[in-house]
Amino acid sequence: LVRFTPILEQGQRPPSGVRLVAVVDPTGAYSQRIPAGRYFVETIGATPTFYPGVLNQSAATPVTVTAGSVNSGVSFSLPLSASGVRVQGRVTMPVNYPTAASALRVTLSRDSSMSRNLAADGTFEFTHVMPNAYPLTVGAPGAQPLLVTVTDRDITDLDIPIPPLIPVQGAVSLEGAGARPRLSLLIEGLLPPGFNPALMPGPPFRTAVTPAADGSFSTLLPPGEYRISVSNLQTGYYLKSIVSGGTEILGNPLKVAASDTSSRIGITVGMSPGVRIAGRVTRVNGESASTPPEKLTLTGAAVGDTAEATLK
Repeated sequence: LVRFTPILEQGQRPPSGVRLVAVVDPTGAYSQRIPAGRYFVETIGATPTFYPGVLNQSAATPVTVTAGSVNSGVSFSLPLSASGVRVQGRVTMPVNYPTAASALRVTLSRDSSMSRNLAADGTFEFTHVMPNAYPLTVGAPGAQPLLVTVTDRDITDLDIPIPPLIPVQGAVSLEGAGARPRLSLLIEGLLPPGFNPALMPGPPFRTAVTPAADGSFSTLLPPGEYRISVSNLQTGYYLKSIVSGGTEILGNPLKVAASDTSSRIGITVGMSPGVRIAGRVTRVNGESASTPPEKLTLTGAAVGDTAEATLK
């Protein structure tokens, strides 16, 4: 279809009761009777093309129609970019990366509608990509999405580096005598400062780890900061500490650097039937009067347990 958009002078009303759309036949020809005036002529579609073959109305040439005349030769060729452009690039893999490039998927959309596997050499290509802004993501742990702005020209020089995977090993120990409890670890990546989560098609990298019977565990993590939490901890046990590099990180992030050759974590679990906690809630001096809270909730720093008390 081709549409005729009137160019109106100040105070001028658009023509009414007239069809300003023409059907294009299989040969590309079109014709339509329209009132006298000045018009922009454009194709109808996701990305319109304007006479004489441009993609923006600001660059279009107006067509003047006079009463009783026939305008012929209003022909224009659709540019190659009218059906979209090519987006090409390469994903750079670290040395000795445990996953082959061809096993990784690259996605140029927020909904996975444009997704494919990388070639063996890490290259990728998308064709017929329409103008818009797209997040480009690679399904590798820690790979940061890249916002790609597509216009009317091919993009051929994209490069996405894949971060290395750092070995992380550790052990769960029990303070005192008794059987070591079985538990699960959840290691969740934290967003870097200033990072826009809207660019991400999913949450940051996360992995679940189940320690072996002797308490040992291992995994691979890309560089970044992580929150470590414990689940399925049996009643009568509590999480006492999480130590990395001699530093207590219970309630604080685990930091993994690209320069690390490995990282080690020590998790200590203690035994306790539970303790009593008491206190008082007071207003800060100068604070305006307000309705006091009815309840106080304590939430575990790295365990999903909560304790709730009603204030008197």
